[in-house]
Amino acid sequence: MWFVNFQDNASYRLRLFCFPFAGGGASFYQKWAPYMPKEIKLTGVQLPGRETKIKEPPFTRLQPIVRTLANIMEGDQEAPFAFFGHSMGALISFELARELRRRDQAGPNYLLVSAYRAPHLPDTHAPIHSLSNKEFMKAIQSIGGTPEAVLTNQELMDLFLPVLRSDFSLCETYQYQAEPKLPCPILALGGTEDKAIQRFMLEAWAEQTTRPFKLIMFPGNHFYLEEQREAVLKTLLQELKKLY
Repeated sequence: MWFVNFQDNASYRLRLFCFPFAGGGASFYQKWAPYMPKEIKLTGVQLPGRETKIKEPPFTRLQPIVRTLANIMEGDQEAPFAFFGHSMGALISFELARELRRRDQAGPNYLLVSAYRAPHLPDTHAPIHSLSNKEFMKAIQSIGGTPEAVLTNQELMDLFLPVLRSDFSLCETYQYQAEPKLPCPILALGGTEDKAIQRFMLEAWAEQTTRPFKLIMFPGNHFYLEEQREAVLKTLLQELKKLY
C-alpha cells in the first residue's frame, strides 16, 4: 500500500498527500491527524524499504518512484488535492506534479515544500551515498538531515542505513530538466537554523510557479517542523483552506 490514510472522513473536500524525508516513513505524519479539519483527508505516502513496505527494496533513483506514483494516482482523484513534502519529499512531490502534467492528469492545487532547495539549483554538497558506513554516518551527522534519536541508536541505524543510503542516492543522482512552470501556488517552508538549506535556496522555488509564491521560516533546524508542529500546521491549514 503506497498511500496510508490517517482519517476516516468520507465527506472530505481536499486530500493532502504527505511525502517523507530521507529514511522516513508515512507514519511520521500520523501525528498530524488530530489537527486536521473534517474537510481534509490526510494521506501519508509510503515508499518501499520502510514500515509496512520494509521487505520491498528501496528505490535509488527518482523517476521510477514518480512513474509508479503517477500510475497509482491516474484517474483516481475525485477531489482537489495538495502535496506536502519535507526534504527529499519536496523533490518527489515536485517531480510527481510535473509527471502528472505530462500525462494530462490533474495535478496538485497547491505544492507545499519544506527544507529542500529549489530543484533547479545545483547541489553544492559532495555525494555521500557511496561512502563506507562509518563515513556515511559521519557525513549525515554533519549535514544535520537525520533525527538525532535515530543516529544515536545503533540497532535502528543497522536497519535504517540501507534505506537512508538509497534515499541519498535518489537525491544525489537527480538531474533537473527544464520544463514550464507549474500552474499551482507554491509555499516553501524552512528552519532558520538549518545548516543544509539556506533561505535563498527556498526563495528560488518562486521560479517554479506561475501562481503566487510564499516563503515562511520557522525557528529551528532541518527538523523544525517537529519542534514547531502547531505553528507549522496552523500555517498549512490557513493556506489549504483557500482550496475548499
